Amino acid sequence: MNSPMRTESNPYGDVSPQMTQNQHAPMEHAVIDSELSLSQISDYQMNIRADQLLNAAIRNADIGAGYEEHLAIFDRYYADEIQASMDGFLPVSGKTAVRNQITAFLMPIHMFVEVGGARSSLRIEPIASDTRDETHSRWTFELMGTMGRGTVLKWRARRKWREGQVVYEHIGEIEQTGGPLTEHDFSPFPDLPTVN
Repeated sequence: MNSPMRTESNPYGDVSPQMTQNQHAPMEHAVIDSELSLSQISDYQMNIRADQLLNAAIRNADIGAGYEEHLAIFDRYYADEIQASMDGFLPVSGKTAVRNQITAFLMPIHMFVEVGGARSSLRIEPIASDTRDETHSRWTFELMGTMGRGTVLKWRARRKWREGQVVYEHIGEIEQTGGPLTEHDFSPFPDLPTVN
């Protein structure tokens, strides 16, 4: 993945139309003009902007092609001193430890999509935050097996930002609909039509 180019006037990089394209109006209306200088926008607006770029990059990354693109996005947007927590689990500190957790999450999804032929979709909706250094969003991830059964995972993300990088992220309000997918949810020949 090519990292967005940083400039003095825009530390978050240039935004291609593909990265800002979103099917959800709330995010479109929240996009800040990329030509504004840093002195013209508040820290809160910069955090919103950085969050939009991060979420767009995650949404546009192709998990079927591999999870390396997602890891490159993580490396670009997350601080070395990142602290991460999730409901029901102990907090994790440091970029290497958090990166290992992300890899463990992404690897089986990549295998289901690339090898098993599963379809995946990700929707990210921004949520207003009353804290200037935080951004909030609601995520919906769906994974559908080739035999028609799927699972939906929903959660809420809360990020704290400092100088354009995430220094803290909490994943909460996790809901799962449908059980975990197994080998029985995948045809050995996913491109062939099935008999009902």
